[in-house]
Amino acid sequence: MFFYVRVFFRLLVSGFTLIALVLAIRNVRFRSIFLKMLPFTHCVVAGNSMEPTLSSGQHLVATRLSFRRPYLSRGDIVVLHDPWGDGCDYVKRVVGLPREIVELKKDGDLVVSGELIKEDYLGGETHVYPDEYPVWTLGEEEYLLMGDNRRSSRDSRTLGPVSRKKIIGRVWFKWWPRN
Repeated sequence: MFFYVRVFFRLLVSGFTLIALVLAIRNVRFRSIFLKMLPFTHCVVAGNSMEPTLSSGQHLVATRLSFRRPYLSRGDIVVLHDPWGDGCDYVKRVVGLPREIVELKKDGDLVVSGELIKEDYLGGETHVYPDEYPVWTLGEEEYLLMGDNRRSSRDSRTLGPVSRKKIIGRVWFKWWPRN
């Protein structure tokens, strides 16, 4: 008996999913609500701030933070929503986690809570900064985000720490182009 109840509920849920999908295709308002309910999102890289890791035009899939993995680690690539108020989403790398003290030295070295962080993803390219940046003390729900191409990236060096509420999700994989 329990088997039949389980099968009935599976069919009912799959029927609702099919109806929601049809409505999403036909109705623009319902489509946006339906897409926001999914545990992942799609974005396209625009610009060169994440080179050499990601190039302009690459398509990414990001898992939303409220699903699967609610926390972030240093080195994760994330999509954040409209940090500068210009209506655009940005792709950056997490370099500072909540309750850490982060310092960026003039020679480009990243020091977190007194420990030098090795950043292999920069491709061996270091950048000498004209000025010393402030030491950032991150709050409970704050992250420090930077692009991999430090020479041409608008990131936490100018914006400051980013609230977790602005972070949409962690990049899961790039799906096009594959190179």
